[in-house]
Amino acid sequence: MRDIILILAILAFISCDVFQFGDFYTVGPGQGQRRDAPGQVGSDSLWADYPFASCDTTLYFTVVRDDSLKKEISLFRNWKPILTLDVSEGSGFSTDPDMSHIIDGHLITQGLIDGKTVICKDGDELLRIPSREYLIGLLEKDDDIFILTRRGVSDGFVLRKNGTVLMERESGTVFGDFSRPSYFPNGALYEDGGQYCFSFSYNDGECRNVIGGREMVVKYREGAGPAQDIRRFNGDVEAAVGVVNYVRWSDSSLWHDDRYFVQTGEMNSESILVGRHSAFTRIGRGTLFLLPFTGATMYFSNEGVLCGVRQDESGKLMLGRNIDSDYSLLDGEFLYFSPQCGKLIGNVLILGLSRKNGCPTVWYKNRFWDLYWVEGRITDLYIDFDADRM
Repeated sequence: MRDIILILAILAFISCDVFQFGDFYTVGPGQGQRRDAPGQVGSDSLWADYPFASCDTTLYFTVVRDDSLKKEISLFRNWKPILTLDVSEGSGFSTDPDMSHIIDGHLITQGLIDGKTVICKDGDELLRIPSREYLIGLLEKDDDIFILTRRGVSDGFVLRKNGTVLMERESGTVFGDFSRPSYFPNGALYEDGGQYCFSFSYNDGECRNVIGGREMVVKYREGAGPAQDIRRFNGDVEAAVGVVNYVRWSDSSLWHDDRYFVQTGEMNSESILVGRHSAFTRIGRGTLFLLPFTGATMYFSNEGVLCGVRQDESGKLMLGRNIDSDYSLLDGEFLYFSPQCGKLIGNVLILGLSRKNGCPTVWYKNRFWDLYWVEGRITDLYIDFDADRM
């Protein structure tokens, strides 16, 4: 049986040599050691002696095990398993990493039982749909649960409140899902102004934003190409389009840094000197930052920090930030299963990586890698912290 390793990549400018993280290997500049300290530092805080030390911080992650001995999915809280679901035939649970998500410290799963879609929270059934649909957004507001699903193999979507259909479209594509970091942790459904909202486009290119059940047509600059993403923030609606600041974009996502909308994606300039890069720009401001590689999963924080993560075909993992002058390159010993395995808070990027083969602890420049032994694959991360105490 293979051991799999959880590696938390902490990318931040800090002065301490050894990062205090618990009972596993830690490497600082020029040194490495194993500490047999308790696996949990402080009470429920993981970040003692770190930028988040002043706030209560909890790390949740899911581990999927799928081998000849066991098929199960477990939810961990601060290194300890708090929930394990048996993935047996007819259970309604799946080992597919796209079929489970962490929202507010709870494990949300989706699966099939007798051809019906079953959505559960911590193993308890929330909704059973008589057909095959795919969960793309879930939002709990007050005592209500809003669930947004995409139809099986065709386009179209359904929005339900406490199981009752609120909105249904036979055609149309919703922007966002659980695999896009800009939509973490709730997927395509999110709140703005105290109301639920999401956006979608019809096949003819017409786009609409839905807020609290009201639809509005979203218009964007003519000739800019079809919308690649649409977001609402504090009542303002913006579209990520194919031409921004005179350069072409693809696979774009929209974020907001409390002042401006930010578009991340693949920038392709006609200039030979610039070429194609993963990049971000502040819409309307002309700010442009290029990562030194393409095809990156982009993470952005409201402090204006951008992180790009890419694993190439050889397995090498590349990490870059807009506040660094270089980027990290790691040999192909680790598996970065999905964008859900990364979270960015401030200027701290945390990655949960499973181990492909036996490998030593890795340290690069002033970044820290901590190792924690589990059996299975890391498929999702969720970080809960009290920002008011930071």
